[in-house]
Amino acid sequence: MTEYNERIRNSNNSFISEHDIDLSYKLINTIEEKMEEFDINDYIEVFLACKIIQKTLPSSDMNEDVKKTYQNTIKGVMKTISKFFKEIDVENIISRYQAVIPIYRNDFWQLFDNYKLSDQICQNEFPKLLLNDINTLHHILHNKNLVTVYSDVIRTALITCSKTAEWLITYRMGTTNERTKRFFLPELSKADINSIFLNYIESSDAIYSYMCRISRGSNNSQVHISDKIRFKAQERSKQMATEIFSSGTSLEYGANICFEKDMDDVVIIDEDYPIFRARYSYEWLENNLDYPTLLNNFIYLFEYVSYFDMRCLLVSNKATLGIFESLTIDQSKSMYQDGTVFELLNMIALAQMTNYYENLKKLGIRLEEVFEWFFIEYLKNEFMIDNFDVILPSKESTCLEKCTMIMPALEHVLKKFTIYCEEGTVNNDFLDFQSDQLIYADIPSLLNKKYIYAHSADCSRILYLLFSSPATNRRTEQDFESLFECINSEDTKCEDLFDFQGREVEWLVKKDILLIDENKMIKVKSREKADIYYMLYGKEVIVYPHLPNCYKILVDKMIDEGTLSVENTLFSRQEAEYFNFHLNRRCFLNSHDLRNKYLHFQPRKGDVKQQKLDYMIFLKLFVIAIIKINDDLCCRDQSDVDI
Repeated sequence: MTEYNERIRNSNNSFISEHDIDLSYKLINTIEEKMEEFDINDYIEVFLACKIIQKTLPSSDMNEDVKKTYQNTIKGVMKTISKFFKEIDVENIISRYQAVIPIYRNDFWQLFDNYKLSDQICQNEFPKLLLNDINTLHHILHNKNLVTVYSDVIRTALITCSKTAEWLITYRMGTTNERTKRFFLPELSKADINSIFLNYIESSDAIYSYMCRISRGSNNSQVHISDKIRFKAQERSKQMATEIFSSGTSLEYGANICFEKDMDDVVIIDEDYPIFRARYSYEWLENNLDYPTLLNNFIYLFEYVSYFDMRCLLVSNKATLGIFESLTIDQSKSMYQDGTVFELLNMIALAQMTNYYENLKKLGIRLEEVFEWFFIEYLKNEFMIDNFDVILPSKESTCLEKCTMIMPALEHVLKKFTIYCEEGTVNNDFLDFQSDQLIYADIPSLLNKKYIYAHSADCSRILYLLFSSPATNRRTEQDFESLFECINSEDTKCEDLFDFQGREVEWLVKKDILLIDENKMIKVKSREKADIYYMLYGKEVIVYPHLPNCYKILVDKMIDEGTLSVENTLFSRQEAEYFNFHLNRRCFLNSHDLRNKYLHFQPRKGDVKQQKLDYMIFLKLFVIAIIKINDDLCCRDQSDVDI
């Protein structure tokens, strides 16, 4: 055993990676005379070190003689490793594998494949004991060749494995990425897949979030779930939800919204989390019924958007997920991140819309008529835009009719805005000619620079190191939310931090984010640049036209450097995802799918309560679209003035 391997066994954070270049060279320099004493973990470790050196040696600044010495050493070491692994056979593979420490299990199967041990261990002899272990089976499924060679025995193991359904959901029903591309499965029939899911539904080890995904899952070329299985999963998920909420371990939260008479203030808010209570002045509403104010109430009174930059505040935001929630919530790209804060904010928004709608109706105002006024009169009078007519549900329409009518109306105005951006005018004949589906993320903006996003890998790392909670450990009793808060709250030196944080600070210094002053204190180098990073971490997007000019200059420079990227769309990425989450299953399996519900299916006639709730959601999305269109036009005109 080498001193390096001992270090690995005693520390989960000290295993060799591609970045451990220095350690790899030190290991190889002292290796040859000790290999006779090695166990299987030593051989795997040395193999990894050799691969790192082979990768980095050609580009190193060593002279050619030294490089040649390393090449010869590695050649001899690799022969010894090959001899050791080729001695593994059906008789000793289980004992050899059980001796491998967990962090090297994946590497073991890679070496198993590299040295073609499948030639010595045929499919019928492949130890079923290994495949009965869930972790081992998972490791094997990351090796394409092994899955191909042992396809029959692996298929049999998968059908009976309790985790197979979760793997199918994670790796085959979500968005394709590098992680899913490195996971392989033998050929499974439709009957196999349905049997796997049925066993999971009936299992006592099933997880609620996975059950929901089975019930909402859409079929693709690799996974086909029958309607019967989806229905069973839906019923099981309802049962599981009931058990969760009746267990007494759940957190209750909600919103209480009302309009009251005889109030001195316009609004009184009691943020006694987790119950949000807001009282609004009925007299103030009664005395301010002009249409512009009624729309502005969604900005300044209900705060659907930030009044600083008109960014929707109801969208899902990773920064609002707690540490426990971020670990337990389904974070696959095919699931919208509807965490507790998101649900509470949208519960409040829905309660605000419902109360507002009903109180306006008592005062003789229909919100639908306010929306029509915005498109037909306001856009024409304020921005000289003609032909932006829209027909919204009438007073006599039933709830079902309202839901059926409002969705086409929303798409109608968004398509008109798209045409206006592209053509400079609204051409109704061209609109009638169009047949393409509306993609919310593709609706253009009138501005050259609208939304700013983190772009480079360095930018993402800077955001994590400066602002994330896991980076807050410090050798003091004082708790801080982030490294950024720590160095801004009190004098902090590198020696006050743990060793790994000191290395992170050094990296941030090299990137011109932090500096070490003459007193060895850690300081932010540029307050403006730190502010930009802070906005990106907390909001995930920056609305460029609403930035002060001094920040615009810095953002432009960071775009040119490749640190940030810019997009010119009506909705930000997060806002477009928010619309998709409510309206379709284009991106998210847990979508409300309201568009398809009312345009392609016949909802149950008697479900008036649900239809009314859905209609309030449609109105919420409609008013967000109105605010975004108005902001785009105002910023365009202001940009023209600035020029």
